[in-house]
Amino acid sequence: MTTLLVVRAPLTRSRIACEGVLVVAVVSGVVLLCYDKNLVGRGMMWLAPVVAVAAAYPKRVVQARLSAALVVFVGWLLLVSLLAGLPSGTFMLLLLCGAIAAGAAVSTFGLDSVGRGLLAACGVLVTVSVVACLTHWGRAIETDPLYSGAWRGVFNQKNTLGFTAALLLVLTVAYFRRLPRGLVYTLCAVGGLALIGARSVSAIGALLYALVAFALLVIARRHSGTVRSRHLFAILILIFVAFVSVLPHVLGRFGRDPTLTGRTVVWSTLWKDARADMTFGHGVGAYWFDGRSQASLDSLEERLHFRPGQAHNGALDAILDGGLPALMLLIVLGIAATRRAVVAYRAGCSWPLLVLVLAFMATSTERGLYSAPMLFVVAAVVSAPSLTSLPDA
Repeated sequence: MTTLLVVRAPLTRSRIACEGVLVVAVVSGVVLLCYDKNLVGRGMMWLAPVVAVAAAYPKRVVQARLSAALVVFVGWLLLVSLLAGLPSGTFMLLLLCGAIAAGAAVSTFGLDSVGRGLLAACGVLVTVSVVACLTHWGRAIETDPLYSGAWRGVFNQKNTLGFTAALLLVLTVAYFRRLPRGLVYTLCAVGGLALIGARSVSAIGALLYALVAFALLVIARRHSGTVRSRHLFAILILIFVAFVSVLPHVLGRFGRDPTLTGRTVVWSTLWKDARADMTFGHGVGAYWFDGRSQASLDSLEERLHFRPGQAHNGALDAILDGGLPALMLLIVLGIAATRRAVVAYRAGCSWPLLVLVLAFMATSTERGLYSAPMLFVVAAVVSAPSLTSLPDA
């Protein structure tokens, strides 16, 4: 096996955009200084990986290059949160900024290294979760009547375990040719068991979407020799429309709730609140603590017998946090990351594209692309100064 190094042409942006890790670190630091003292510890925990990497590899970290879209996205999230007065809910801002900064910091080690790190982390978390569930560790099993008996492992909610298992499976597919067969089978078995035990229909749907899209891309590359960005987006849109069209029939056949466990009810109610401030939103994470929101949340709790802590839709969550500009910037950021992921895919590094496709589908029923793990991936993809991988074949 040989190492393939694809070096992108130097970016001609200003230093403040090029040395984006410093920008994000300053943003996170400002938020931390302005923040509720009781949560400083949690904020430091989320920023600790960035500090550790920067301290250990200072010369390497400053090589990270962030796109203008990422810098503007982070800046907008900070602005709307400052305008909202940094209410108690904005600890989510620290989490998102910390994840973005960490992704940018580790991107200089190469996308292959980042992918292997994600594979190892997901493998450990899912394996420990499966063992905990099989040994009937009390906390590993959902006790809420709504999800009674479902697995959640070491996570706080069953869908988190489900999506982590789905992420493990797509990473295993991406590294299929470069892992020992015994390890591949073990990871697939553990991931599949966790996915079934979590009973997360949304995670299973996102996984199937990612695998079907990836299979079509592999076929297209074998026939044409290359994959263009416009072809990729066309494939993703067509498969998404097909999934949405058949979903009600699939749910009905298997006797599942057509409201997706109340998600459609949540979307309808929260969209009405989101329209009240489409320009700046409520500030990152602030909607759930805003006094004006409590009537809507009380109504949802009465109807669904649970109180949502997120919109279960990344686009709606982004609008609630930062208005339509936040959603537009998220879309631009997703497109920028996908374009770079296509370049990496052509070079033999397929995991970024697979994970981003999984994130796009997950955004329709969970936070997806607007979650900390996926923003970590986005930051790593758009910030890597070069694309390094071992060829898949």
